[in-house]
Amino acid sequence: MLDDGKTIDIVRCCSDGTKNVCTFLLGRAYRIATAMGYAKMISYILESESGVSYKAAGWRKEADTKGHSWDCPSRPRTTTSPTCNKQRWAKILKEQE
Repeated sequence: MLDDGKTIDIVRCCSDGTKNVCTFLLGRAYRIATAMGYAKMISYILESESGVSYKAAGWRKEADTKGHSWDCPSRPRTTTSPTCNKQRWAKILKEQE
């Protein structure tokens, strides 16, 4: 289960193209999440992306997920983000208790 109170989701990792900056930011997020007591970090990237920054930061590809929109009849929403398939990457911060 991902919504367990011990897993943190890195929603975006964007850069201006500076070399190794995403790997650096993921490393910083790792230290902060560990200090806050989280056990696992996850993040989703587009199916078309390589995941090289995540690999360099010691993450593992955990799953491929289907793209979707949060729009539904009971709660209409305008979709502005890509709805294509995604890859879920994860890094274990400490052993689950």
